[in-house]
Amino acid sequence: MTILSVHPHYSMIPADDFAADFPRAAIVGINLNQTSPAELLSSAPWAIELGQKALARGREVLWSVPFPGARQLEAVNEGRHDDLYRSITDQLVRAIPGTGRILVRLPWEFNLKGNPENLFVDKAGKPNHSLGLLAWRRIAGLFRARSPRFQLVWSPSIEHPSASVVDPIKAWPGVEFVDIIAPDLYVARTFGHKPGDYTGGWFRAPLLALRAFAYEKGKPFGLAETGADSDDFAADVVMWLADVANAPSGCAFISWWNDWQVVDCRITGGRLPKIAAAVAKL
Repeated sequence: MTILSVHPHYSMIPADDFAADFPRAAIVGINLNQTSPAELLSSAPWAIELGQKALARGREVLWSVPFPGARQLEAVNEGRHDDLYRSITDQLVRAIPGTGRILVRLPWEFNLKGNPENLFVDKAGKPNHSLGLLAWRRIAGLFRARSPRFQLVWSPSIEHPSASVVDPIKAWPGVEFVDIIAPDLYVARTFGHKPGDYTGGWFRAPLLALRAFAYEKGKPFGLAETGADSDDFAADVVMWLADVANAPSGCAFISWWNDWQVVDCRITGGRLPKIAAAVAKL
């Protein structure tokens, strides 16, 4: 049975509304601030306070820890933000006592032009997958060094090549730095997509390529964020949920974007009933 996760709006954490409609919801996603080093550091205690509300409900948390703002790859690789990430690792370990895993998604959607803070570009704004994967590895190494409890999620965006600044597979950080491969996938009218863009369009090929890559690397597959903003995409959603749930290396989790920020994919309270029914069947 697939583990169902949710990325709710911050105001809806601990996601009781989602769990009321989808009782198997077991993970709540929380993204830390990615606009600057100071904002990232100050968002950690805020995110942990929210996360503890979800933990108190018996749900796990997927903590998403980004780069410290745009065009920071060189600074990360030079070690200028090591103390920032050590502070975050310490706060997470202290906040979640015990020996269980701590799920952490490191800089995500690093190939997506629309996510400038996590983008694999150098300080001049030029795409650079080598600098990016080294920076990702450095942060991963700090988490690895702090505790074996951290399970690290690698999360490229499934995008058309025209919207992607680097080929994610060429920016693979290595099996020793990654525990789960879980990309992000959105098919939405907000982004100019059309019904059938997964069932008969270009989206499915890159998802299946990443799924095959996860099998090759011996890593479970999943979706760290996913969503659609219209029931017109119901057939697409049914197919991509099945593709992920049936990953040959195993499905780690599928996290639905139940939020209205950027793209409104909420399926609670009677919204998008066809898609809600598909998610409920996971």
